Amino acid sequence: MRMKVDTLGVEAFVAIADHGGFHKAADALHLTQTALTRRLQNLESLLGVTLVERTTRSVALTPTGRDFLPQGRRLLAELTTALVEIRETGKARRGDVSIACVPSAGVQFLPKVIERYSDRYPDNRIKILDHASSAVAGSDQRPRPTAKAESIAARNRFSIREALRQSLASGKQPTKPRP
Repeated sequence: MRMKVDTLGVEAFVAIADHGGFHKAADALHLTQTALTRRLQNLESLLGVTLVERTTRSVALTPTGRDFLPQGRRLLAELTTALVEIRETGKARRGDVSIACVPSAGVQFLPKVIERYSDRYPDNRIKILDHASSAVAGSDQRPRPTAKAESIAARNRFSIREALRQSLASGKQPTKPRP
């Protein structure tokens, strides 16, 4: 059975339970008490149960509400975590990548590497720095991939440095390293 998920209702319910009442929960969520009440009523209607017993002077969770509270908290926490991860992944896929290489490698091997990288990450900008081999191989001053690029490479098991190393060593087109 498929059920509509009412995250706003769950958020209202958890806030009421955590803050011990409608007034403080509404303030915490930056809502009016009427809007908060409506969210809770919608959730209770959707579920077909009463989660909160309310009178003019007190608010208490029903047994069903007490049972659902840990699950509601977990649901909101997991949703928040998933949304943050999606946002961070999206941010990590956008960024700048700097590649230092000798001119011969830049001309011979980089076009295919850049093409593949650009296909995977079209929003990224690639900066190519051509240096003498000593500057590329041994200098501490050489450009390094940004933290975002390192993060992308780690997640996707694809490193431009490794691809270039493979290309230079074998004279073949670069491939992804095996896990």
